[in-house]
Amino acid sequence: MEISSSRSPECTPNNLNEVIDTAGILGIDKVACGYGPDNFETIDAIKQTADEVNAMQQKLASAGIALFQHNHEWEFNRIDGKLAYEHYLKLCPSLKIELDTYWSANYEQENPAEMLSIFKNRAILLHIKDGLFEKERTMTAVGSGKMNFNETLKEMNYYITQWLVVELDNC
Repeated sequence: MEISSSRSPECTPNNLNEVIDTAGILGIDKVACGYGPDNFETIDAIKQTADEVNAMQQKLASAGIALFQHNHEWEFNRIDGKLAYEHYLKLCPSLKIELDTYWSANYEQENPAEMLSIFKNRAILLHIKDGLFEKERTMTAVGSGKMNFNETLKEMNYYITQWLVVELDNC
């Protein structure tokens, strides 16, 4: 079995040694971080989150480990006409991402294919899942919801994206 990456333990400034040790045990060089809605609610919150991530990236890079961000829908809210994720990634120029194509739709406020088109050169992993794009609704098996995978995956950068991760949460 080959392991693509790890989200456990998820990176925080307080557990980087544990993350580095776990990555060594698993034989991986990519680990995830993720943040909650409050971290993307305002430009100031985004700046603070970016400062934290950039500091973590430096320590992880010295151990030969790349940090990537896993998104949810809140990164795809708009602030001053731009996606919160756009503001954030501008402040984290070397951060890679694991684009969750379902959450990037932000309950049909955005088009997942367009979101992948914008972020495809950073998307080392893609989360593939499906559902009805309704809050508080369970996810569905891939292919049985509203996601248009043909349209979305046409936008993938095959030179950058290393893994498609099929996920079924809230089921």
